[in-house]
Amino acid sequence: MTTSKASKKLPCGRPAAVSHESERDPKALLEEMLGRLSAYVEAKNLNRSEAREKILRTIVLEARHFTAIDLLERLAARHPEVGKATLYRNLPILVESGVLCEGPTDPDGQTLYELAGEEHHDHIFCLDCRKIFEFHDEAIERRQDAVAESMKFHTKGHRHVVFASCDYLSTKTSS
Repeated sequence: MTTSKASKKLPCGRPAAVSHESERDPKALLEEMLGRLSAYVEAKNLNRSEAREKILRTIVLEARHFTAIDLLERLAARHPEVGKATLYRNLPILVESGVLCEGPTDPDGQTLYELAGEEHHDHIFCLDCRKIFEFHDEAIERRQDAVAESMKFHTKGHRHVVFASCDYLSTKTSS
C-alpha cells in the first residue's frame, strides 16, 4: 500500500507538505555537488576522500535540514565505516567548498546544515514536531535592510529563524 506524501501527518498534526526537494533530480544534484567538492579539493590540494563522498551522497539522498548528530545516524545506517571523527573533520570542508551552508541553530543550540546553492530563504522551526519550514518574504527582507541601514550597517547576509508552536497541535488535542 502506498500513501501519498501529502496525506501523511507530522507529529504535530500538520499535513506533511510535498517537499520541493523532489523538484531537483537527485542524480543531477549529486553530480553538481560532487563537482563543486572536487574543484575545491583540487584547488586546496587536499586528498580525495571516499568517506567524504559517502557523506555527501547521504546528504543529497536523505537529508534536508540536519544536525551533525542527525547525519551521523543516517551515515551509521548507510555507511557504518564512516565514523564520528571523520564526519566532524569533513563538515567544515563541505561548508568551505560551497556544498553545505550552516543554517540556523535548533532550540538546543545545535547548528543545522543544508545543501548550498538554493535561493535565499528563512526558516520557521516548529517546537512541537521539530520540523523546519522554509519561507521567503520580500517585506521582511526590505525591513531588515532598512533597519540595518538606519543603524549605519550594510547587510552582508543573515540567518533568520522563527521558533514557533503549531496551531495544528492545539486543534488535534482539543478534538
